[in-house]
Order: sequence, then C-alpha cells, then structure tokens
Amino acid sequence: MWSRGTVLDYGAGGREFGNIDSVVGAAHSRICGNLVVVAAAVVVVVVVVVVVVVVVVVVAAATAAAVKSAAAVLAAAAAVVTAAAVVLVVVVVAVVVVVVVVVVIVVVVVVVVVVVVVVVVVVIEVVVELIIIIIAIKLINLIMIL
Repeated sequence: MWSRGTVLDYGAGGREFGNIDSVVGAAHSRICGNLVVVAAAVVVVVVVVVVVVVVVVVVAAATAAAVKSAAAVLAAAAAVVTAAAVVLVVVVVAVVVVVVVVVVIVVVVVVVVVVVVVVVVVVIEVVVELIIIIIAIKLINLIMIL
C-alpha cells in the first residue's frame, strides 16, 4: 500500500525510496534488470544451442570419419579374406594334385608288379614245360634204345 510521497520500496540497488519518482525509478530499474536477466537467459540459451549444434556437427563428422575408417578396415579385411580364400583354393588344388599323382604312381607300381609277376610265372611255366618236354624226349629216346 502506497500513497504519493510516502512509498517505501526497495529498488534494484536496495535503497529506500520515499516518493513517486523513486517508485518509477525503482520500477524502471526492475524492468531493466528483468530485461537484462531475460537477455542473459536468451544469450545463455543461444550459446547452449550453438554449443549443442557444434557438438552434434563434430560428433557427426567424427562418426562419419569412424564409419569411413571402419569401411576401410572392412575393405582391408575383405581383401585379406579373399586372399586367404585364394590361398586355400590353391592349397586344396595342390593337395588334390599330389593325391592324384600318388594314386597314379601307386596304380602304375601295382600294374608293373602284376605284369612282372605274370611274366615271371609265364616264364617259369614255359621253362618247366620245356624241362618236362626235354625229360620226356630223353625218356622216349632211352626207351627206344632199350
């Protein structure tokens, strides 16, 4: 409650005012103080928004760089896997070739052994038959002589 000239009010400076001019001055000071507070709040909000935007842009750039780096790592890994697959195929083909060569060698050795055995058996058979024929001829000659 106030009346002209007797108002007691504490303005922005904390002084006691006793007339209407002081009340108007105090109100003006408060309004200006409030405007300063609002302006400061707006500045803080703008600074926070700018900082958030900068952080988002930096994080997005870092994420893009990380994704690009990860893509490069994945490409390198794919190249390594491809090279490993090629090496694996070469090794498998080499093993198959070695196995085939070994099998062919074994088959050839077995065939040669079988042929040699058959030839030896045939030769022995022929020799035995010749010996039997020679003995028979000698026996026949001996019988004829007697």
